[in-house]
Amino acid sequence: MSGQQRTVCPHLGLRQDNATHMGFPSVANFCLNCRNPTLPSLAHQKSHCLGSAHVECPVYLAQGRVSMPADLRGTALPISGNILKFVPIFVIVLLGIIFFVVRPMLWPKDSQIDVPEPILPLVVQPTMISAPAAQDPTPTLSESVAVVPIPSSTPELPRPILAFEVTRVPLGGNQSYLIHVVKEQETLDLIAVNYNTTVQAIIAVNYKITPPVWVDYPIVVPVGAEDETGLPSFIVYEVKDEELISSKLLAEKLTVDVESLERYNGCSNDCQFARGDVLLILQTP
Repeated sequence: MSGQQRTVCPHLGLRQDNATHMGFPSVANFCLNCRNPTLPSLAHQKSHCLGSAHVECPVYLAQGRVSMPADLRGTALPISGNILKFVPIFVIVLLGIIFFVVRPMLWPKDSQIDVPEPILPLVVQPTMISAPAAQDPTPTLSESVAVVPIPSSTPELPRPILAFEVTRVPLGGNQSYLIHVVKEQETLDLIAVNYNTTVQAIIAVNYKITPPVWVDYPIVVPVGAEDETGLPSFIVYEVKDEELISSKLLAEKLTVDVESLERYNGCSNDCQFARGDVLLILQTP
């Protein structure tokens, strides 16, 4: 939520909504300062994440994203895509049991199975109609007409949705930026209200953006910003071509300043970015 208490760790958020967190220890809360969003233990959430003691957390104090220490990691993880990938295997095994074990018990080979007769298509035999010569001199021919059902229209498949929504808090700064993927029927006015900011501030932090915004388009939102004055301007960049790349090499590739690249993406000392990382790239006027 945009109105989070200041005593709460800024890196605490939900997996699908990084700007929101539960106000109590919960398995829905994730630490977003890790390389991959990680569930802190409920005890650590109570003692550090949800209070002012978060400034003493080793993950909070780390320069850049790190792995969650084992003694702080939560154990009651919610169901994720890693578990869902085993569902097809379970379905195949279940079908095999039904086919090789249950089927022979219900339908033995020697039993007689009644096969229903095929249903023939409905055929309409029109009758010969003699029309008056003055109205229709041509006789109507008698022929078989098969009634063919009209196929229903093919349902439109849902459009794939970009999943990433990432919150960035620049090193040494207190203004957070959310990389938000525009959803159906969303406008800049609605997005501004949802994140307690203004349309002018959103336009200011998105380099050369021109309203209206398109669905599935990633934009930068300055969470809680009431004034666009002095806000930097960014483009959203996703690492796709490299499995792993240092901030220095990426800055050279994009011809940007390495210090600003590291600052606005929460890392330092020539840190490493991995494939799939979504980054803020500072643009100069």
